[in-house]
Amino acid sequence: MLAATVSAHTADNDVCSMGNDKAGYLGSNTNGSIIGGVPADSLTPPALADSTVMAPLPMFTDMNMATDTTYTDSTKTADQYRQSKDYAIPATAITVGTAAAIGAATTTNATAEPYTFPRGAWDLSLQPRPHQVAIFCGAELNYADINFLRLYNVLLNLTPAVKWHIGNDWMLAGQIHVPVANYGYGERMNMVRLNMAVVSKQLHFNNTNQHFKFSGGMFNRERMGADIKWMWPVNRWLLFMAQAGVTTQWALGVDFKGNHEEVFEKDWRVTGIAGAKFYLEKWETEFVLSGGRYLNEKMGAQLEIMRHFTYCTVTIFGHMHQKDRSNMYSNHTMGGGFKVVMMIPPYKRSKRKVAFRPASNFRLTYNAQSDGVSMKMYNTDPEDNERQYPIDINWGAMRRK
Repeated sequence: MLAATVSAHTADNDVCSMGNDKAGYLGSNTNGSIIGGVPADSLTPPALADSTVMAPLPMFTDMNMATDTTYTDSTKTADQYRQSKDYAIPATAITVGTAAAIGAATTTNATAEPYTFPRGAWDLSLQPRPHQVAIFCGAELNYADINFLRLYNVLLNLTPAVKWHIGNDWMLAGQIHVPVANYGYGERMNMVRLNMAVVSKQLHFNNTNQHFKFSGGMFNRERMGADIKWMWPVNRWLLFMAQAGVTTQWALGVDFKGNHEEVFEKDWRVTGIAGAKFYLEKWETEFVLSGGRYLNEKMGAQLEIMRHFTYCTVTIFGHMHQKDRSNMYSNHTMGGGFKVVMMIPPYKRSKRKVAFRPASNFRLTYNAQSDGVSMKMYNTDPEDNERQYPIDINWGAMRRK
């Protein structure tokens, strides 16, 4: 069975492959899906090919670039550091203890090295401004070949969102989906839907090079709960990472006909992913190996190979996963495809306290042999993408070497 996903998105998810976060619902997923979910009885069988094309609205721009929080002055917050002239970062090395601590790994700081700006790296003018409110918008075009009576089902949404960088690495984020056109995606998709409402906090322990992001609230893919992300840049070419969360199902929507939807169900699920990134600086190439327990409560593993360019990243990927027996339309346990992430110009950030811009990136994803359910995770930021790391760290393609 062949399923294709083409997604170019402005915000939080690849929006077009079919999947379910709960039996009886078809919810959004990372390789593209119907945002917010669709009751199973409102659709014909899931797509053999589905795709999404998203383009931002022509608004004043203010890019969402990865930020540098690896600073040397422990008395400064990350926001204060971004405004300072202290551009030095500690290099790290791994040593193996002996005697009483045989085999124990410890991290030591080497001499700090100054920044330079290579091709593809962002200067400090592109970092989030403390206390800035960013208001941005994009558009989603979802279409799926799942109906014998029409060539494609089509769903067009606007995706306005807001991000408030409160300071001290706190952030509030929210996003709604406003339907523009709907042909075949079910009546509930005609509602104005809340897609995300999240508060997050980053913590950076620079002496040990440990970085965390804690998030809570309503995530996309109709999941609500708490999430934690962790990153450890071991050196210039190796980084370990993990994500874990506990979420349940939710949905909120209303239309102009007086119809509304409120879903808060006790469908608690524990998810967790761990992996490593390997960065080849000479070739601007990144290898990502990850795996764990996904939203459908099945295990899987994935390998990604990413080639970074100045404002674009091209990725090929392959994955293996357990079969989801609740999905009667696919027997596949392997898949693969490609992704393209392109930053939206212009690239300079506004210095205003309230900045209006388009969404930060254009995303396109193709996933062959997808069952639309496996290997899916929620996002906690309206502009999550593969090119930029979920935690503000100075590493890999985002590093000023």
